[in-house]
Amino acid sequence: MPIGIYILGYLVDDALIVGAAVIALSSRKLAEHAGQLLKLMSRVVNAMVGRVLLL
Repeated sequence: MPIGIYILGYLVDDALIVGAAVIALSSRKLAEHAGQLLKLMSRVVNAMVGRVLLL
């Protein structure tokens, strides 16, 4: 049971961070260049996570 509480804590923490990011980014429109940079960063992070999962 303690592992469930530990995982739940991380889920709540991540949900708060994602929620804050969504609110911050939706309050103003991104420029095209900023949107492309955000997509690039997202792809790099996803590739890194994929590599870690393959190890």
